[in-house]
Amino acid sequence: WALLAVTAAAGAWGTFRPRAREVPPVVAFVIDLPETVTDLGGSPIALSPDGTFLVYVSQTLDDPQARLYVRRFDQASVRVIATTENAAGPFISPDGGWVGYWSNGAIRKVAVAGGSVIPLASMSGTTQGGSWGRNGDIVVAASGALLRLSADGGAVDTLLRDSTRSFRWPDFLPDGKTVLFAATGNGPPRILAFSLRSRQVTDLGIAGTQARYVGRGHLVYATADGVLFA
Repeated sequence: WALLAVTAAAGAWGTFRPRAREVPPVVAFVIDLPETVTDLGGSPIALSPDGTFLVYVSQTLDDPQARLYVRRFDQASVRVIATTENAAGPFISPDGGWVGYWSNGAIRKVAVAGGSVIPLASMSGTTQGGSWGRNGDIVVAASGALLRLSADGGAVDTLLRDSTRSFRWPDFLPDGKTVLFAATGNGPPRILAFSLRSRQVTDLGIAGTQARYVGRGHLVYATADGVLFA
């Protein structure tokens, strides 16, 4: 049986407020996936902003095509989004209603509830993660480039390109104008921040990858040897 461990912090993406507020509860549990699951692929899991469900990529014995699956934490069953053949790298909209992903040479989106897939932009090669900002921007990492497109589709804007490094796992901060990402090259991966306003890059001085903002000025991230830090 395939097991998937999940840790979720409800309301982790709230904005700072001067008044005191309750610390969101941390929920830790194990999801027992169907035994027909054969592969979860790379970068397969996206947690909804409200912490109530996740979307993951999977292949099964019954269906060798990689597709998106939805698992709500208050339900025991898993639901496939059948129209998402060859999906990779899912990321969820701020309102939790849509999931973006890469498939067959394009960034696409589909409602979490299912339905028709909407192509957003052509993109050769697979991506290394994406993030959907509250202002309708989507940022994806593709090898040595950090790219921006609209959630409504249209032209792709190259934010950053470096042939000597690989960029991965972008993640919007709550301001909707700053994106965390990891850069690999010579040496261990490092966590950087890109400003959409100034188009400047800031090295946060952290050797790690897959950084996520969890509220109150804190990040969680993994190191190259698989250790999780906050």
